Amino acid sequence: MDNQYVQQKTNSPVDMRVGIHTGAVLAGVLGQRQWQFDVYSKDVELANKMESSGLPGRVHISEKTLSYLNGEFEVEPALGEKREETLRMAGIKTFFIVRTLKPIPPGKRLTITRILQNVYP
Repeated sequence: MDNQYVQQKTNSPVDMRVGIHTGAVLAGVLGQRQWQFDVYSKDVELANKMESSGLPGRVHISEKTLSYLNGEFEVEPALGEKREETLRMAGIKTFFIVRTLKPIPPGKRLTITRILQNVYP
């Protein structure tokens, strides 16, 4: 679903950035009275930098994330490492998703279980 489609259906302006990086996280619940769930790791910081160095209306992915997409998307170089020092220092190459190369059948969903089976066979 792209921004233009959402704008037409909702009659509201939408122009967001999406950044995705794949990696390890440490997750936990903090607090005793008011619980707060949070995630931590270098990879979480890199995912945040992927979003902040992306462009409005685009999905910005790391090379590691691209390696799990099985050629199902057309991508183009995004050069996020030129816009964000943290990505450059970590040696992260980035890409923008242009379009899907294989249509997703109606009703098909990618669950976290299936994702993890692909990441950790």
